[in-house]
This record gives sequence, C-alpha cells and structure tokens, in this order.
Amino acid sequence: MHIRQLIREILLEDFESWITATKSGPAYVDIQTAEMPSKGRARGPRDIKRIWNQHADHQFFDSLIKVHWLSSYNLDMRQMNADRLIKSIINGTGRDEISTMGYLPGARLGSMWGRYGVLIQGRTTLAANDMDVLLTGEHPGNYPSARKKWKSSGFPRRASNFQPYMASNYILDRSSFDTLKTDGNELVVDNWKAVGFVVSDPDIFAINKNTIMIMKKFKLPIYDNNMNPVEL
Repeated sequence: MHIRQLIREILLEDFESWITATKSGPAYVDIQTAEMPSKGRARGPRDIKRIWNQHADHQFFDSLIKVHWLSSYNLDMRQMNADRLIKSIINGTGRDEISTMGYLPGARLGSMWGRYGVLIQGRTTLAANDMDVLLTGEHPGNYPSARKKWKSSGFPRRASNFQPYMASNYILDRSSFDTLKTDGNELVVDNWKAVGFVVSDPDIFAINKNTIMIMKKFKLPIYDNNMNPVEL
C-alpha cells in the first residue's frame, strides 16, 4: 500500500474513533466554565477535552498559524485603549487558555473580527471548524470568582455545549480541517506566547497609525495577511 494512502486511512480511523468515543460519552447543554459549575456538571466539558486530546494529531496543530484577532468592536466602536488591550495579551502568562483562529501555512490570514491580530504559539487543547460549536465563553477577568479559582493553574476554556452530532464539526487533523471555514474556526491554546502581529490590511490609508505604533513598541515582527514582513 502506498504510504500516503496508509496515512490517510490511519487518520480516517482516528477521526472515526473520536466519533465513536463521543457517541457514548458526555452530552450536556450550556455549561460555562466561568460559572464554576459543580464537579458533577463540570465533568462533561473536561471529558470532551480529554477525549479530543487522545485523538488529535498534535503535530498537525503545531504546524498551523494561530491568530488571536483584536476585535474591531472593542478597538473602534467601544474605543477601548488599544495599548492596554495589546499589552494584556503580550504580557499574558500563557496559563489562561486563549482562543485563536487557525490557518494552514501559506493561507491568507483574515477574519471578520478585526484588522489586527496577535500571532500565538502554544499547544492546542481543543478545536472546531465553527466557533459556535465550542462557545468557550468570555475572558475570566469578567468573572472575579472564576479568576480567583484558577489564579495559579490558569483559566481553562471548554466547550459549553456538546451533543454527539456535534463531534463531526471538530478538527482532529488535516483531513477534518475545513479550509472554507478558517474565518470562523476556533483553536483553544494553552501554554502560549505572543510571537508577532498581523495586519490583515496593511494599506497605509486603512490602518490605525496609533495601533501600529503600539505594536512596534513591543518589538515583535509585524506581518501582512500573507505572512510577509511589513515595515510601516
């Protein structure tokens, strides 16, 4: 048998084993990590992450470009302090899991969320082609009790809903990665660090010069949406 065909069949078997494992696994509705559910209710979201990690091709996820996009709603409509927002990510400990979008190497980077993003490196702990499948919740800073509980270990992000039919929307490997949904997928990343910035539209007339100056202050490389270095 040709080696590529063999690899393809192994990956297919692994995805099918994930589907099978979740058919008899936990099913639950609307359990937000930040709400600190009882241990019994929290077991389902934890089990889904555990099963996913057993079946995921982590080498594939390490190869993906991961971007945490800075929301245009926060930067523009709410007029949030861009310096404080970017600094909170750059100076993050990496213990609090972060949501990113994943792209294949060589793919064009872009998102409906915003024009600016932070490049992230770390270990993927959960992934789906549609972020609405995971609904991993808000930042722990919005929930003082949750922030206190996970102060030392870091805030986890978990799927707030799961039913067996949702399993087919998860990403386990290259074959289950939907390239048509990269502007709406979600990869949860742990033990991460910021390694650069992305400006999806480097047109000098479209960018916010103040945001660019803030990015340059952190001395991390800046790239356009084709991962070409940008000098602005």
